[in-house]
Amino acid sequence: MWAVDRKKVSLKENLGRRVFLAKPYSDEAKRLLKLSIFLDDRLEEDLSLDRLGVRQPDIAPVTAKLTPLAIAAGAKMAPAQPFKGWAAFKMSELRPLSVRADPNPPEEPTNEFHALLDRTDFRNEAQANTLAHRLRSHVYALVEPSAAVSTNDGLQDSGIKRASAAILNWVMQKLRLK
Repeated sequence: MWAVDRKKVSLKENLGRRVFLAKPYSDEAKRLLKLSIFLDDRLEEDLSLDRLGVRQPDIAPVTAKLTPLAIAAGAKMAPAQPFKGWAAFKMSELRPLSVRADPNPPEEPTNEFHALLDRTDFRNEAQANTLAHRLRSHVYALVEPSAAVSTNDGLQDSGIKRASAAILNWVMQKLRLK
């Protein structure tokens, strides 16, 4: 498994923003994720992300570790939200934005894969909206929760699993070509 650098996020890494919406797409036909996935009304704080690894083989073991944490986080929300996966993008696509490693945050002390996107220049609502649009534009896939962990939220019947698996397979083929 990928050995996460607890001090630095590499430009080669895949990052993910957790998706907790029952219906994550604003346009189902175009697979356009809702902007709210990338918004956080705690504007004084940086944006929470998960580090998913560098290569395709890294993603499955990392998501297997992170899925139970994400399910638990969704259960703590008011109202509780089903965890659907991660909106994934490459760190290299975010330049010149800064992402720093933040292993073991207080709310999830066992998450060595946690990172924070610096929102110093995005502290008001309009700026946060601009950042959300930028992040959404770089999403290459909705990475589904680990199959080894049951989420009991109806994903099997929603079609999201099939669609995200197809997208992820296509992306991984492209990454292998590089």
